[in-house]
Amino acid sequence: MSAPMSSEGWLSRFRVRFLLVPLLLLALSFGVFALFLHRSGSRIRQYESFARIRNEPLTWEEIARTYALTPDEENAAVPLLNVWRNEDPEFWAAYEASGRNLSGNKLEPPVPFPETPNGLEPLATHVAARRDHREAVRHALELKSFRFPMRITDGVPELPPYLSRIKREAQEFQAESWVAIERGDITTALRAIKDMARVAALQRDDPFLTGQLVRIACYSLCLSEVERLLSRESLAEPQLLELQAVVSTLSAMDGFYRAMIGERASGLAWFRNPNRFTGAGSSTEGNDPVNRSGSASGMFGLRLTVMERAAQALFLETFEHLCTNAPPDSAARLQVVGKVMGNFRAQAERFPLKIFSGTELPTLFLDAQKFCRLEAQREAALTALAVERYRLTHDGRMPEALTELVPDLLAEVPRDPFDGQPLRYHRLKEGYVVYSVGPDRIDHGGREKPKKGGTSQFDVTFTVRR
Repeated sequence: MSAPMSSEGWLSRFRVRFLLVPLLLLALSFGVFALFLHRSGSRIRQYESFARIRNEPLTWEEIARTYALTPDEENAAVPLLNVWRNEDPEFWAAYEASGRNLSGNKLEPPVPFPETPNGLEPLATHVAARRDHREAVRHALELKSFRFPMRITDGVPELPPYLSRIKREAQEFQAESWVAIERGDITTALRAIKDMARVAALQRDDPFLTGQLVRIACYSLCLSEVERLLSRESLAEPQLLELQAVVSTLSAMDGFYRAMIGERASGLAWFRNPNRFTGAGSSTEGNDPVNRSGSASGMFGLRLTVMERAAQALFLETFEHLCTNAPPDSAARLQVVGKVMGNFRAQAERFPLKIFSGTELPTLFLDAQKFCRLEAQREAALTALAVERYRLTHDGRMPEALTELVPDLLAEVPRDPFDGQPLRYHRLKEGYVVYSVGPDRIDHGGREKPKKGGTSQFDVTFTVRR
């Protein structure tokens, strides 16, 4: 018969077990974290390899190597910068002094577009005063390449200074077109519309999403002037064909893929920023994942790294789908983009830390819709030009349906990029409207977007009131 265990022996065993339990739990936790790290790392490497197979750059340094420098004698940015320097030397001197990495721009007085039919005189005065400026810009536009002298490897500045200038130049030509249309000067209006398109095309190869969105905005201004011209004047066949050639070039779908490549590089650079949780700038402490925030350590640091790697894997998976479904030039592809972003939002919300709060990724579906909206406007404008050519050969009569334009004037009725159906067409008391149902995919009968406030229920329209 064994002797009873002494109290000291019992306490000793209790202490051992008491210490072993948390140690085992700790070891198990580290094992689970290590497994998640391994799986996330495998996913990251997998999606990076997919991009490499397609020869897609993953960093801004790699993008910079594909975005070739343009000789000064072929670069429209050089004469444009000279024009802008002469008009705003203080700002551009500061830009040069900052190492060509200055965001924003000096606010300028808006172009005085009339808000009433009788308000043309201030705009006409502005157009006359800016004649020499527009001619200098036209001279610069003779050069087909545009490469603004900015360090791409710095990533995306908040607002590159040339973007506001590009949009302003488009507005200057829009003002010239507006006055010419009001005065019945079709030749000058056509010239100004073509120059608006040329200004917007300067952004064609821009690797920044912001640059592509400015390109879309400028193309939209151009289409609004085409709409205004067709509503005021009955054009001859050569003039309609001239406009058709211009409108055919107003697609920015190629820019969506380019912008997604840039956004992915920006996001990956953001993931590499060791101080993103403290709001500090660039790191000087290396790439130690446990000590990245300056205070994270031990279990919290490992937990932070696990979430970070999982978030990076989700980020790359999302962009894998965005890049392989670019451009969203059909209803099916746009729906894929919508599902991808919906899945991203659902998964991102599960992260205890708002890891994605420092990126613009959640808004990308709205940006994709902007590309589609422009495409819908462009297709509607091309269809309206076909309607106008139809009217020339039918004593001014409008077709009852767009199918009457096929096959003589259109190969087929264009598809709505939002729902895949043929574009809609309604005859009005005065004129007609060609339209897309727009992002909500609800047919509102060709209702135009209100200029200020009002209903949110409207379509993407091209209206000819004549």
